[in-house]
Amino acid sequence: MAKHEFGIIDKLDKEKDYSNYDPKEYNSIEVDDELVTEMLKYLKRLRTYHHNYSNPSFGLAYTGVTLIPDTSLMFLHDIASTLNRFKKSQELTDLTCLLMEAKVKGKCIIHYGI
Repeated sequence: MAKHEFGIIDKLDKEKDYSNYDPKEYNSIEVDDELVTEMLKYLKRLRTYHHNYSNPSFGLAYTGVTLIPDTSLMFLHDIASTLNRFKKSQELTDLTCLLMEAKVKGKCIIHYGI
């Protein structure tokens, strides 16, 4: 089954291109593609950056890399936790915990698409 990966960027470099796949560097967690796909229609208004900070966008780069700034974390958290009420998924629980940790620490999230 295809997976998306989410991790916390400890020290964001706004000049860096994050296109290289390196989930271990960010202690990434996996979320099943089926769950992410269910969230996509709600994420169209999620302010993000694709691959680097000079490429502002909305939503997730489904097959690429997304940088999710701390200002967008609660929006994603609300969508993931709402879906988790219906799906009862450990992966969604892990994602909501990761998002809260990043928010509390003022960090960004990196998302690796499938």
